[in-house]
Amino acid sequence: MTLVHGAPRLPVTVLERERLLCFLDEDSAITVVRASAGSGKTVLLTQWTRRAADAGARVVWLGASPESSGRLAFWAELGRRFAMLSDEPEFSLLGTLSESLSATPDVSPLLGTLFGRLPEQVTVVVDNGQMLDEQVLRDLVDVVAVAPALRVIVGTRSRTPLAALEAMTRVPVSLIEGSDLALTADETAELLGPDSDLAETVLSASDGNALVTHALVLSLSRTPEGEGRLNTVLSEVRNALGGSLLGSISRLEDERFFDFVLRIARSSGVTLELARELTGCDDSDALLVRVEESGLGLWTRTAKGELFTLTTLVREALAAEHERRLPAEGKHLDAIIARWELRTGKPLEALARAISIGDYDLVALVIKSAWYRFVSEHKLAVSELLSRIPLTTLMRRPLVAMLLALIYNQSPNHRLKAVEFFGLAVAASRLMRNTPPADAALLRGMESAALRVIGQSQRAAAAAERTTVLLGGLDVSSREELGTLLPVLGNHAGVSLLHAGRTTEARELFKAALADADLLGTHFRFQPLANLAGLDAILGNIVEARSTVSVARTATWPARWKDGYAGAFYRVAEAILALELGDPAAASEHLRLLDPHLSTIEHWPAIAYLHGFVALASGEPVLGLEKLARTREWHAARPTTFMHSALTSIESQLHLAVGDVAASARLLRGSSGGPVLALARARHALVVGEVRVVAAQLAQAASAGLSSDRLRAEHAVLELALLLREGRDSGHQAQAALALLTARELRMPLLQVPAEDLLAITALADRMGGRTAEFIAEAPLPTGLRMLAEVPTLTPRELVILEQLATQRTLPEIAAQLVVSRNTIKAQSRSLYRKLGVGSRDDAVAEARRHGLL
Repeated sequence: MTLVHGAPRLPVTVLERERLLCFLDEDSAITVVRASAGSGKTVLLTQWTRRAADAGARVVWLGASPESSGRLAFWAELGRRFAMLSDEPEFSLLGTLSESLSATPDVSPLLGTLFGRLPEQVTVVVDNGQMLDEQVLRDLVDVVAVAPALRVIVGTRSRTPLAALEAMTRVPVSLIEGSDLALTADETAELLGPDSDLAETVLSASDGNALVTHALVLSLSRTPEGEGRLNTVLSEVRNALGGSLLGSISRLEDERFFDFVLRIARSSGVTLELARELTGCDDSDALLVRVEESGLGLWTRTAKGELFTLTTLVREALAAEHERRLPAEGKHLDAIIARWELRTGKPLEALARAISIGDYDLVALVIKSAWYRFVSEHKLAVSELLSRIPLTTLMRRPLVAMLLALIYNQSPNHRLKAVEFFGLAVAASRLMRNTPPADAALLRGMESAALRVIGQSQRAAAAAERTTVLLGGLDVSSREELGTLLPVLGNHAGVSLLHAGRTTEARELFKAALADADLLGTHFRFQPLANLAGLDAILGNIVEARSTVSVARTATWPARWKDGYAGAFYRVAEAILALELGDPAAASEHLRLLDPHLSTIEHWPAIAYLHGFVALASGEPVLGLEKLARTREWHAARPTTFMHSALTSIESQLHLAVGDVAASARLLRGSSGGPVLALARARHALVVGEVRVVAAQLAQAASAGLSSDRLRAEHAVLELALLLREGRDSGHQAQAALALLTARELRMPLLQVPAEDLLAITALADRMGGRTAEFIAEAPLPTGLRMLAEVPTLTPRELVILEQLATQRTLPEIAAQLVVSRNTIKAQSRSLYRKLGVGSRDDAVAEARRHGLL
């Protein structure tokens, strides 16, 4: 091995770190290796120096010290070491630098001239670069700029040399930082040898710091196997390092510096601003330089600026000492750190800290500020943190209870717990008195959401109304206080009104929530966009829905938002748009993305309805009925009136598609009124050929109020089908119906009539020509319905006989029951068989059931 004068000796067992040695091999004019004490930077520089010298490169090593950090002393010592490299005159001349520099007032030009004459590449490696004064750094930059054969590598534990070089340099500067020097899992495992299975735990405890890792490896080698061995070693090393560290700081006899270090150790990292806030020291920048130069930590660059961090074990030892020396400060400092963590995009850390000190006002502030992230990105971590809060505290903190409820509600395994916490949130909100306007709106909004999710839609709508009134009365400062929760409250109020059937008011609230979200940033727009798109699509506002969906498609959202719980109405809109284009396969794909959430999501009726429609349009009605039954079973414990009639309607159509007229009839006969069910009954009658019933039910639907374009379109299509079925003049009605479909871009109503009627409507559109014909022809129109036999018309007496035949009674017993002769029963039974087209009692009962007569 080639010796390099001044370079430290290395133990034989030192770890060779090829990834870092290769980085130093790169031909950068100046390379800075910056890391805290014990990180392995001196070992790395030594390894590279010796390897380069062994390969024939010329390397000069200089370990800076207080004696050699000044300008003349540094260059004199460097010149002597250059002279030791070679007898060539260019090198020998540098050996006289001390005399030459003493005799000239203009040092830089002389240095540039002398080093510029070097005949071959030479690398200068300077360790402890934090000791060099700024003039030396300026000289290095000037010399490297004019001496192409000179390269400089500087190792430092401080950012000061790096900052100076970056400010002055006219040549490329490469940087290896502490994070690059940190040991990897594989390197840690290699050091551990037989204990390599502990690599991840050791790496976590040491932060990859080489000195700490070597201490742990040494301690492990001396500790016998047994339960708790690793914990014993960690405690031993932590205490040893902590004792040494505290001793070295106390020996400085600077109580103010000691307290400064103890206070910043409360946080995993500090900015200059946070250090000042924690310590009250205006000279925090100078004190942090001292901390860095002491080897306790270092500055690192992050996406949001520079952060000073202490090594984990160092920080733990200092934090423990702070708790011992200054216990009264702990909660106050942690509250400051939590607020800083919240400001700098670390809400989860802020929440954990606020809970740990029992500051529940701060907990509420964190939740308000990070609501979106907590319910979408950090559900498991947040629920674990919040579950530590005592139930007695939650009873006074409705916001916390509500967040827990919403998170639990997204898991099929925690639905009962979700209901419990929704109820707790309602009770807690009712207990709050004399609250400020912003908090009052927040409490009512939470109450509305909780009531809705536990199935009390009318009470939820009443609370939503109150929320809307309170939000409308807020002044600017109160709205700012709500911050990111403002669109959340508007959304929840809108959903509560939607679930109560008040679609117009719900749509206005979604639009208002979107306007509020526009002021907060892109991410906050997603939920109101999704809700607005889904509602417009359900109502048949297809042009508007398509426009809103296009915005949601092109924007960038956090992962899984569009396919997760929050994206339910977005996917509903996409599925409806696909169905309106006659593409059930595409609609199914959108709905499939919501399958993981179908058992928990509160909008399940809309999703189930569309699954049924897809099954109908795809010719798979049996599969559709099975899925609908399974979905209803999942949600049996949490009833809802949301889209209840629509679900009944699609279930009826699926029964008709499999030819089970009786099931469809029973379903519709047991359901209450309203335009949706009146249209469903009209559709059922159209399928089985009861044209008089079709007309009556269409009239009932119209009188009940057709409140959306979709309902008006369904009504118009059924009416047109009836007119064509009866052969009546349908010119005006046909034009009106087809014009409505074309203008609102609605095709789904055409898929809900029997294929024979759809064929007649399509033929009529072709004869009429124009844009309507083009619109219908632009997309396939798969319908799963077909005309079935007309239900026989039975007299009241025949219905009585039919009911008796369905029992186990014999004919004589039936005659006795009805107080008539046996022959009368036989005659009436034959008449009944003839109308049903059967020849036996059993067949008559079966056919009657198929037609829904039993």
